[in-house]
Amino acid sequence: MLEKKRNYQGVSLATRKRVARNSPSGKVRIVGGRFKRTPVAVVDAPGLRPTADRVRETLFNWLASLTGGWDSKAALDMFAGTGVLGLEAASRGAERVLSFEKHPVAARALRALAQKLDANLEVRQGDALALITKTDELFDVIFIDPPFASELMGPALEAALTRLKKGGMIYLEASVDTDLAFLSDIGLTPVRSDRAGAVRFGLFMEKTHE
Repeated sequence: MLEKKRNYQGVSLATRKRVARNSPSGKVRIVGGRFKRTPVAVVDAPGLRPTADRVRETLFNWLASLTGGWDSKAALDMFAGTGVLGLEAASRGAERVLSFEKHPVAARALRALAQKLDANLEVRQGDALALITKTDELFDVIFIDPPFASELMGPALEAALTRLKKGGMIYLEASVDTDLAFLSDIGLTPVRSDRAGAVRFGLFMEKTHE
């Protein structure tokens, strides 16, 4: 178990302001695959911060290089928000995408868009840490991008490791202020990493599967 007293987020007020200034509003767009350029609405929900286009493009280029494509791959988006990470995976041909979203308006918007696109994406509305205990599925890629002001990263990672396939990867997005030293303590090692403004992001694997 992870030590709950650790501060996994540690986000400064200055960083929160930078993120707020740089966060897109209104709509974002899917950047690749068969749904490329499809607009995705950004609903007004607390902590909702869509992953920037450039970050998503970098992430999915990494995944294409490391995995060889999305055929037969399953992905879980634990904190979907707009759902754009899961939609990007579905757009590129993922066999199965499961998205968790706590905010009911955001969940409904994502479900409606997935149905409109006929995307292979299922939305479950509720708390991610509770929902993940109710599935026995395993995933090749798990996206973890919780609200920066929350302290959900550590518990989410702990839960994600129980649902990660052997050789699978976890995507993590966090504030640049976040101390990620604890990742090594729970057996994760970086495969790719980068930063964009006030955000750091990367792909991680269990050390035994490097």
